[in-house]
Amino acid sequence: MATISEKLSKQEIARIVEVAQLELWKQFFEGCSPAFKQKMGIQSHVFGGASATIMESYPTLFYNRVLGLGIKQPATEAMLDEIIELYSQHKLSLRIPLSPNAQPGDLPAWLEDRGFKQTGNLAKMIRDNEPPPQAETDLRVKRVDASAAAQFGEIFSRAFEWPDWSAQMAEEMIRMGIVYSYIAYDGDVPAATGILHVSGDVGGLYHAATLPEFRRRGAQSAIIARRIQDGINLGCQWFSTETLEEKPESPNPSYHNMLRTGFELAYLRPIYELETNPSA
Repeated sequence: MATISEKLSKQEIARIVEVAQLELWKQFFEGCSPAFKQKMGIQSHVFGGASATIMESYPTLFYNRVLGLGIKQPATEAMLDEIIELYSQHKLSLRIPLSPNAQPGDLPAWLEDRGFKQTGNLAKMIRDNEPPPQAETDLRVKRVDASAAAQFGEIFSRAFEWPDWSAQMAEEMIRMGIVYSYIAYDGDVPAATGILHVSGDVGGLYHAATLPEFRRRGAQSAIIARRIQDGINLGCQWFSTETLEEKPESPNPSYHNMLRTGFELAYLRPIYELETNPSA
């Protein structure tokens, strides 16, 4: 049986796994509250359809990044130089996760010529709208609203041992109403999280987090299955998500959860990073 990656063109795959994610973060950075923008030092810029986001107050590479470069339209060297200048003005390093389907094919060489270093790969995953397999868990998965935003944010930050700003960012996203949000409970105790973002006919699955004491109980498989079924009911034809690359020396449980729920590897997406202010 042919895989999805064999059935679809490279351009179709890029639309599914790149553009949907780009639209989520563009929507968030442009639409979050003025108070939150000021607190976090948030800006959003568009370069040829790519979304360049800035979080000046917390200079993490995870959010000071450019998504979708070379996907909606071919990138140019001038465009790339403008992007570098933007982050240099803010004295911020930047990350560019680059689809292997990005155009033109010279993009990786252009990045390397400008000092970017490849630091790893993300596994971009794709799935069709076949019903998900039943997930076995003793936890209860619930779709939650803004009233559970603080609870969601706390789980998300604690699970990854990230600072308070990550919880506040998750809370802001949920309160904006741009995603469907899920929490798995052990009785009434919150244990794990996930969100579903719908962009056209694509459902994006993000913000998966499980508190250490609740791991290995099927929380994420159950949250993935629930989001897929809800997405199908909402008209999604395709689903996308991402995780760290699976390596023999560092197995990735999230990757296997995705495979068990019907996802397959679309491609490995190289991560390029540039230190724009090395003397600081």
